[in-house]
Amino acid sequence: MNDSRSDQQVVTDHIAGDPTALAVIYDRYADKIYDTAAAMLNDRDEAADVMQDVFLVASERPAQLRDRSRLKPWLFAILRNQVYSRTKQRNRTRTVDFTAPETPEMVALIDHRAEAGSSAYAELAELVRSAAVGLDERDQLALEYSVRGELSGEDLADALGVSLEQSDVVIHRMRERVERALGALTVARMGRNDCAALAGVLAGSACSCVNASPATSRDVSSAKRPSDASRSSR
Repeated sequence: MNDSRSDQQVVTDHIAGDPTALAVIYDRYADKIYDTAAAMLNDRDEAADVMQDVFLVASERPAQLRDRSRLKPWLFAILRNQVYSRTKQRNRTRTVDFTAPETPEMVALIDHRAEAGSSAYAELAELVRSAAVGLDERDQLALEYSVRGELSGEDLADALGVSLEQSDVVIHRMRERVERALGALTVARMGRNDCAALAGVLAGSACSCVNASPATSRDVSSAKRPSDASRSSR
C-alpha cells in the first residue's frame, strides 16, 4: 500500500477511527518487525505470533505513544517486550544457550545484494550471523535493531528502552564483541586446513603448527581476549 501520509498523521488518523491507518502501519513495518523477531527467537512461527502481538498492542494502545512522529521506535520497543517475554517463558522450562551446537542458526537477513549472486557478500553475511549467535540477548537485540530495524541514535535508544548514552555504550560493546568473534571465525576458517593445531589455539592452548605465523596466533588470541568494556559489564 503506497500511502504518503507521515507516521504522525497515520497514528492520528488511526486514533480518529480511520480503518485504513492500521493497514498502512502494518505495511510499513511488519517485514522488519518479523525479521527481527525471527532472528531473536530462531523460530519463524513464533516470530509471526510476536509480530501479530506487536500490532495488536499498537492498535489497542495508541494513546501510549506520546510523540506520534516516533511510531517506529515505539513499535520496536513493543517488540522488545514481546521478545523478552517469550524468552523468559522459555527459560522457565529449559536453559537457553545461544552458543550451543544445537541452537538453530540465526535467520538470514534478506538482502538484494545476496539475491543478486554476490558470493562475497553472502559469505560475509554468514560470518556475521555466526559471530552474532554468541552474543548475549541484549547485545544481539542491539545488533538486530541497528541492522535489520535500521534504527540509530535516539530511535535506537528508545527502542532498547535505555538512554542515548547507555545505547552508545551497548552499541560500542556489541561491535567490539562482534569484531572479536569475526576475527576468530575468519582466522579459524582460513587457517584450519593448514594447521591441525589451530583448533587448540581457539580453545586457548598454544599453536605448534609451523605454518601458523606469530601474527596469526596473536590475531586469534586477541580475538578471544575480552575487552575492558566487556569485563567491566560483568
